[in-house]
Amino acid sequence: MADALASGASVLYGRGGSSPPLGTDNRNPHGCGFSFINPNLFAMNVIWKGLSTQAKLLLWTQFAFNIGFYLVVPFLAIYMADTLGIAGATIGLILGLRTFSQQGLFVLGGILSDRFGLKPVLLSGIAIRVLGFLIAAKAQSVLSLGIGVVLIGVAAALFSPAVEARLGGLTAKERGGKSTQDVFAANATFLHAGSLIGPALGALLIPLGFEVVCLVAAGIFVLLFFCHLRWTTQPKPGAEAEPAISSLKGLGLAFRHRAFIVFALLVCATQVSYHLQYIALPAWLQHADLNQSLVGWLFAGVSIYVVAAQMRFSAFSESRGAPVMLPLAMVIQAVAWAAMAACALVFGHSILPLVGFLIVLHAGQMLIAPMARSIVVTLAPPHLLGTYYGLLNTLGGSAVLLCTAIFGKLVDASFASAWLFAATLLGLSAFGLWYFRGVYLQEAEQQNPAHS
Repeated sequence: MADALASGASVLYGRGGSSPPLGTDNRNPHGCGFSFINPNLFAMNVIWKGLSTQAKLLLWTQFAFNIGFYLVVPFLAIYMADTLGIAGATIGLILGLRTFSQQGLFVLGGILSDRFGLKPVLLSGIAIRVLGFLIAAKAQSVLSLGIGVVLIGVAAALFSPAVEARLGGLTAKERGGKSTQDVFAANATFLHAGSLIGPALGALLIPLGFEVVCLVAAGIFVLLFFCHLRWTTQPKPGAEAEPAISSLKGLGLAFRHRAFIVFALLVCATQVSYHLQYIALPAWLQHADLNQSLVGWLFAGVSIYVVAAQMRFSAFSESRGAPVMLPLAMVIQAVAWAAMAACALVFGHSILPLVGFLIVLHAGQMLIAPMARSIVVTLAPPHLLGTYYGLLNTLGGSAVLLCTAIFGKLVDASFASAWLFAATLLGLSAFGLWYFRGVYLQEAEQQNPAHS
């Protein structure tokens, strides 16, 4: 089981709109119903043409972020074990520190983006990640590598909420009249494309040495730094812009915002579900006596699947409305986990159920992720978007840390019970999203009835 966990850990880690209100049955803007007759790339092309230069730059940035990140991170555990001779427990600690430094500080990055705007926070985060990669490239000890890895995590905590807040705050003109959910669906597509290319490029470069891989990743982020230094602009506050408030007051407002907190706690189950696969897949392959190298191929297949289908799934969920699709997407994911538990108990372990699991699981992910991100925009005050996205990610990250620990223990104790645990968590979240739909969706409509 330890080998499976190590294998998984090496991979892990404006307002306004022209569409009808949330929860209405507005028809699919990219086609009729749920059909792949119009390919995903056509849907992306329709959205892409209308986006502003700033929006396009942010999407390309997300693509490059994931190339640089996944260029290095999948090879970290291997480098620590084979080259530096670091013990497995210490490897887990270092990877855990990276995760904690990122997930735990997301809210800080969001607060800073609200306070100082996108550009300075984004540039600071990129510069810190360059430094982290350079330290990791030259690291010859646990301490120096640990510092580099933590800096890589801290960097994401700064720039990720800032980018999400800017994407969520794009005006209708900047979005070319498309919905905020369309923008976040495009964002997910670009992220997955980067996570597909990054490991493949890393695999080509790793024979030259881990140092070369880190230096190439640093070079990507240096290029991003100068691109944003040159072309990123700070959005000008509108006539109705709220006056600046203290960071602690803004965070307090977010914590006291009942509708947002209820929504954030319920949707964090989908983030947990996404991260649990990084433990579940290696563990399943180990029980099936299959080669662990299949993990990389399976995740590459997932990335291709998401890049090809994300826009279509998001358009379908938008056409059916949040009251139906949020709980349904959770149920779909719960079914995927429950089916694997049944397979483990009745049919044993093989590769085919695993492939089916990933197809169903990521169908649920694609249905819910862009919609959930767009709903945050309708709940958050415009001047606190970064704080809200940061808090959403920090709550989700905390849930991930807790649930991955529970899942790991259950895998060792009773394999099928671990999958049932994930299914139960998602089932409860589905019920909560349905039961409390009047809490968060009604407020979203009241604050912005034209928002999509």
